[in-house]
Amino acid sequence: MAEKTYPRLTEPVIAHGAVALFTSRAATETAGRDLVDAGVAGSVVVHTAIDGWDGPWLGVVRASGDDPAAVGQALLAAAAVDSGAAVYAATIRQMWAPERTWADGEQSPGLGALFAISRNPALTHDQFEAHWRDNHGPLADRYHPGMWDYVQCGFDGPLSPDAPPRDGLALCKFASMTDLKERFFDSDEGRAAIAADVRRFSDVNASPSVRMTETILR
Repeated sequence: MAEKTYPRLTEPVIAHGAVALFTSRAATETAGRDLVDAGVAGSVVVHTAIDGWDGPWLGVVRASGDDPAAVGQALLAAAAVDSGAAVYAATIRQMWAPERTWADGEQSPGLGALFAISRNPALTHDQFEAHWRDNHGPLADRYHPGMWDYVQCGFDGPLSPDAPPRDGLALCKFASMTDLKERFFDSDEGRAAIAADVRRFSDVNASPSVRMTETILR
């Protein structure tokens, strides 16, 4: 069994705000800058799909602050640059995080695998959230030794009228492609355990993933 490569937080750091999924890379970046200019969010993070990646969503903006409702409305307004954007109120759980060695506005090292999650239809949203947080979180800590940053964004409800039903967004980030390919799982046993648990709380056929870069704007 492989040892953990990166340090963990002793407790998750919880914030409240909103998450938006975009169909355009350019719109994602514009919305992130507009949200910073709005001045209501204490934290604004932009993710854009890596070159060559195509799919139904190509960018993410997540934001939080002291007034989550105001953050949500500001992100909803900023997301108007993309007619296909979907915006959700969110509870953001930073499960673990690397030590920052780069400035705001610089692209973070490495890359992320982001999963837009729809819950297992046998569960309510609250049951999904409880399992993801309390059962899957500890399993991820045990079986993902090379994952250096892990965030669970639980969706509290849609803010945009046409947002498709989603229950959350998982951000699994890696310092390098080598970590993603070779140290995502500690063993075949760990891979099987994670896959089995994911099926317990999510609809794997309705939970697409995208590989993305990250830029922390604030």
